[in-house]
Amino acid sequence: MKKIFLLSFSFLFTQLYAQVNTSWQWIWVGGDTSTANSGVYGTQGNSSPTNKPGARWHNASWTDIDGNLWLFGGDGYGISFSITILSDLWKYDIVTKEWTWMKGGSMGGEEPVYGDSSVADNGNSPGARSNCAYWKDADGNFWLFGGVAIDSLTTQVGTLNDLWKYTPSTNQWTWMKGDTTFNSPGVYGTRGVSAPTNNPRARKSCVSWTDASGNLWLFGGRPSNTSSSSLNDLWKYDISTNEWTWIKGSNTSSFEGEYGTKGVPDTTNVPGPRMEASTWTDDAGDLWLFGGIGYATQQAGYGIMNDLWRYNIAANTWTWISGSDSVYKASIYGNIGVADVNNVPGSRTSSTAWVDTDGKLLLFGGLGYAASNSGFANYLNDLWKYDIAAQTWEWVKGDSVIAKAPNHGTKGVQSITNKPGARTSATGWIDKDGNLWLFGGNGTAIYFSSTVTGVLNDLWQLAPAGVQGLRFLQFNASLNNTSVTLHWQTAEESNTGYFNIQRSTDGVHFKNIGAVQAAGFSNSILNYQFSDDAALQTQSAQLFYRLQEVDKDNKFYYSGIARVLLSASGFSIMIYPNPAKDNLWYSINAEENTSLKMMMYNFSGKLLLQKTIEVQKGNTVIQQDISKLASGTYTLLFINEKTGEKFRQTFIKM
Repeated sequence: MKKIFLLSFSFLFTQLYAQVNTSWQWIWVGGDTSTANSGVYGTQGNSSPTNKPGARWHNASWTDIDGNLWLFGGDGYGISFSITILSDLWKYDIVTKEWTWMKGGSMGGEEPVYGDSSVADNGNSPGARSNCAYWKDADGNFWLFGGVAIDSLTTQVGTLNDLWKYTPSTNQWTWMKGDTTFNSPGVYGTRGVSAPTNNPRARKSCVSWTDASGNLWLFGGRPSNTSSSSLNDLWKYDISTNEWTWIKGSNTSSFEGEYGTKGVPDTTNVPGPRMEASTWTDDAGDLWLFGGIGYATQQAGYGIMNDLWRYNIAANTWTWISGSDSVYKASIYGNIGVADVNNVPGSRTSSTAWVDTDGKLLLFGGLGYAASNSGFANYLNDLWKYDIAAQTWEWVKGDSVIAKAPNHGTKGVQSITNKPGARTSATGWIDKDGNLWLFGGNGTAIYFSSTVTGVLNDLWQLAPAGVQGLRFLQFNASLNNTSVTLHWQTAEESNTGYFNIQRSTDGVHFKNIGAVQAAGFSNSILNYQFSDDAALQTQSAQLFYRLQEVDKDNKFYYSGIARVLLSASGFSIMIYPNPAKDNLWYSINAEENTSLKMMMYNFSGKLLLQKTIEVQKGNTVIQQDISKLASGTYTLLFINEKTGEKFRQTFIKM
């Protein structure tokens, strides 16, 4: 019998699926179904079911360590019925479903109050602004850079390059760096060299990332509120040193891009200057950029783009991954729910972006082109998913035509027919349970049975279909001699009937191979197990497993997929016990000597530990002391330095 080496995947689930798919359903959670609504502020610091932010777009957003959703400023409506630039800071509790006005003015148009550099104060405020760059650091602080602001005394409007930090625990803003005047030219210094005097040029509508080391990254934007020129400079901010570094790109505006060869990294590659692009950070720590409006190449000229780029920090290289090096491209949708190498979102700006718990890049709406690129760009409500490993786009939900109206349905109730209207510059979050959230933007609504456009303040959640009570904490598969053992953990079961065990040889077509009765109602963590004794009889090189949870009212939904495969390198990793209290063991099987790079991250993505493990041929067991870790969920990333294979494991510290 051929020797079988198992590569077993253990997935952590704080949601019902590992990744967003077509069966997920939209829920209209709050806000208004019409446009141009003013806010209801209540008392600052106090939540209320009647509180709500006014309609807005171009605002900043964060998720705190407790999973609450935050938003700041933007262009929209405060307590009045006239649109302006806002300075209000809001928090939404996803458990109580209530908004709290935390800080800032309710009228809009407030000017900044800087105080002393690097000194927090209750009176400090970034003032009213929109089109900012924003981040969250590993300690849960929120960061804000530049954008468009208004001087309330002179009514002058301009762009800024000031950097701010907000600490949720103290409810205080701190001015960290940058100028207090409009339209600053910045100080670039020497490319690749940090300095205390360096500062990016003032700008709006730039994009931002946070890397695995906690550094803040910034790209592009427009330097003036009136100019049509754009930037393609890439910057890194080191929180520990309070210094900016100009990394790549031009220090002048309207400098065209260099695409190179699709899929091939090169030190000379650089995206063209642009604003209002979309960004992600993937599991490997690479930075991703999509679309926006600006200059592609000299031949293409100025316009809306649909190019997808990846930036590798270690190699300092950009790679053109997908899309066109031209402008004004139509979407190629293919079939909904089916990934294909020919699929690609059309040119668009100001889309909303998330990374799901399976590492897929998600893109929603924006201003651009659907299945046709004739006429002017318009509002979109299509949801796309990009699989980095397969290098394919998939049209997941929404419409393939422009300017579609919403269907709010009943507030708080899931429905397959619910959908947000087409919109641009909406706010997006992903909560601790992996659900997607969407707020506001500028787009379509229904007014007296007619489709109208304007600024919105409706709040949406995209969640798995079925009961929103059950949570899969873990699902893994492992080979034990001649059978495969499945183990899963759940919490918060409220209406669970049973679990169908499903197996597949291709990861697409599944069939039932057994069932396990569920506890049904429980607030504690529950452990389940199933043994597939016929696994090896399939004669397949790999097997895929998933769980179909069936409610007591016969509604159902799926877990993620666990894979068991033949590894060409004869390499596998197993961690145990899970959950663990004081010690964790890594059991590593290898057919040859190799080295592993191991990195440990906490739930918020902060790197806690990094080391190299020398692995001998055969089985190597290594003990890891975790007694000093706080209780919670952690991720381990192993990289085989000989083959480049990556293995991701999660565990719970009790």
